[in-house]
Amino acid sequence: MKQCLTQSESWNELKKHGSLLKETHLSKIFKDSTNRFDKFSFRHENILLDLSKHRINELTLKHLLSLASEREVPEMIEMLFTGKNVNQSEKRPALHTALRLPKNEELFIDGENIVDDIQVNLVRMKKLVQEIHSGQWRGYSGEPIDTIVNIGVGGSDLGPMMTCRALAENTPEESSSLNIHFVSSMDGSQLAKELRKLSPERTLFIIASKSFSTIDTMANAATARAWLEKN
Repeated sequence: MKQCLTQSESWNELKKHGSLLKETHLSKIFKDSTNRFDKFSFRHENILLDLSKHRINELTLKHLLSLASEREVPEMIEMLFTGKNVNQSEKRPALHTALRLPKNEELFIDGENIVDDIQVNLVRMKKLVQEIHSGQWRGYSGEPIDTIVNIGVGGSDLGPMMTCRALAENTPEESSSLNIHFVSSMDGSQLAKELRKLSPERTLFIIASKSFSTIDTMANAATARAWLEKN
């Protein structure tokens, strides 16, 4: 069993180092450390991580890497990417990384290559998006869908919302007329407020959940379904 983080030697060395370094002005750090960008920036494909303007030095990185090694971070990364049970509360893999694997990759869970199923569903999702963008995905009366409501909590709410906002300036013309809403509140007032403004003939609800057992999400989903059935 691993030692408590705050009692580990690497953690305490890093904490002691940080206490000393935080008293040093950043201008002095730059003066004492030439070529900081070369030393404290890291690239991977099109991603750049620039730490040069932070209050760190070579010793900081040494302490951080020591702590990562002590806490078995490399081993945990390997377990994550190979589908081992890293979700301790649910005793199952966390397969976020599998969703991003190319179709020619393989990842076997319980003897089955889950990449095949993922790729099939990605194709289905793409087709659905194209139909919504082209106005071919229609509501119960034949009206094209022009409003989408995402119902979820936590990452199932914040993730899609962040993505939509981050890509807002690059919205393709065919989807620029879509109205996107996010509902995460349990008390019902947030959803009720949205429903008063929406047309059931042109609204599509997305129920975002990992387990489909989250009380908040399922309560709002039931309210949305009842609203559609009533209309």
